[in-house]
Amino acid sequence: MTVGIRCEGSSPWKIYVSARVRQYRPIAVLTRPLPKGAPVQPGDIELRETDISTLTRGFFTRPADITGMTARRPLNNGEILTPILLEAPRAVAKGNRVLIRAQGSALDVVMMGEALRDGGIGERIPVRNMSSGRIVEAVIQAPGEVAVMY
Repeated sequence: MTVGIRCEGSSPWKIYVSARVRQYRPIAVLTRPLPKGAPVQPGDIELRETDISTLTRGFFTRPADITGMTARRPLNNGEILTPILLEAPRAVAKGNRVLIRAQGSALDVVMMGEALRDGGIGERIPVRNMSSGRIVEAVIQAPGEVAVMY
């Protein structure tokens, strides 16, 4: 970034100076290597003060947010944990029967459905309503349970 500096005294002047802004924050870093598919355990993470101004893929600041997630690829000791490196454990697998809960302001309906894609808690997946055959998009709430908002 470029910063302009000026003096408006009896002999006014102005100069431009290049500057680099850095912002440091404690973020989650691995304390040991993890193989692909391995779950992240509390002892695998430490918070390390890091310059986040150059991190373009995101980062985590709370170990609780990533404990239990699994590595998408082999990860190295000291590697900064980013959302693209980790995935939520599968709560629903394609073909599983799931409980569909449809909730509204005055409505609470529960029916059975079939998951049409794998997914973790908080992910949106297509689900086929077993009684109507209709496909709806639902958010996974817990293993075997999805929610549709109306």
